[in-house]
Amino acid sequence: MYANIPIKGSANGEPTYEGMGNGQNGLGWWQGEEAWTQLMHGGTMGVVYGAATLWQWKVSPTEKGWDSWTDQATSWKEAMAMEGSMYVGLVGKILKDYDLTDIEKRFDLAQGKPLLAKKDQLYISYLNEGGAIDIPSVPLGLEYYWANPKTGKTTPRKKVVQTTFRSPDTNPWVLIIGK
Repeated sequence: MYANIPIKGSANGEPTYEGMGNGQNGLGWWQGEEAWTQLMHGGTMGVVYGAATLWQWKVSPTEKGWDSWTDQATSWKEAMAMEGSMYVGLVGKILKDYDLTDIEKRFDLAQGKPLLAKKDQLYISYLNEGGAIDIPSVPLGLEYYWANPKTGKTTPRKKVVQTTFRSPDTNPWVLIIGK
């Protein structure tokens, strides 16, 4: 949808539901990985969380009538507290201080690596295996830091003095550069 003209904001309202298939599929960090990946690919209206038994409002864990592929042994209230919901919730917490209005998918500014940008103002990249990203057009002097998408913890803020940024390790990291 992001590539359609005129450009419209989008969000995937049907992500992988946590716990589908008798509580076996799409569990835990899968949800965080999917949320950050969808945001980076143009889902700039935000991310959506879903869980088996939440989408059908299953009242009790033992409620009958659901095929095994749509079911797990939780109620809708329990589904809202599943591990994956925390990771999806951290997307908003990590980005809460930034205005994402008019941010664009700009992989072209980072040699094809995932990047959202408001040129000269704000740059956000999710690197699922950490590593390095080079953004030659990033202005020197902006502040940057890394956020751990699994915990929400951040590294100390620094000033941009070069255009290549290396994550703290090979785990998933979010780079945020901006005012």
